[in-house]
Amino acid sequence: MMLEESKILFKQLFLDELQELEALWNEQPPSKDPDRWTTSTLQTYFAKIKRHEAALYSGQFYDRESGKPHIYHIVLDWLVLSKLWRKRIDERKKRRETDTE
Repeated sequence: MMLEESKILFKQLFLDELQELEALWNEQPPSKDPDRWTTSTLQTYFAKIKRHEAALYSGQFYDRESGKPHIYHIVLDWLVLSKLWRKRIDERKKRRETDTE
């Protein structure tokens, strides 16, 4: 299977879920200014993930605040963490490049 076919297949398999995650993101964005995300935000998202996991494991499928499934919150928070982590790594690379020049 070629890479492009694989990408299309992924989108087809998860289109409904991706649309749900997008809707949840638009309802509860992490910040209006992604450049202001900090290390404490990383800890905040880890705590949110743990809270949603605990609720899910205790048998509560939907979040009482948003009405959305806990699993959607968990996935979305991991995506945000991924973005934050990538941003942090890029910043460290830039600092190292600046320091060596």
